[in-house]
Amino acid sequence: MAFLNSRQYCWVAMVVLFVFLACGAGQVTDTATGDEYFYYIPYLTVAIFFMFGLLMDVLFLDDAVFSFDPNYDNWRRRIDPK
Repeated sequence: MAFLNSRQYCWVAMVVLFVFLACGAGQVTDTATGDEYFYYIPYLTVAIFFMFGLLMDVLFLDDAVFSFDPNYDNWRRRIDPK
């Protein structure tokens, strides 16, 4: 984790926070009806969304990965081997 920047550390912190919340929420069984309520599922869903956000951030949101240049001639000069 030494290569993460501060934005990615925030993603990691949110994933860890919601995983701990999911572990603490657990499940409850209603004694009258016997129904089980799984309170950890919403927290786990949010943690999974944050985990995929972290994955997309690490893979695709680097400043050096994507440069948008709408002018085709500039792009061609940069890519052309001549």
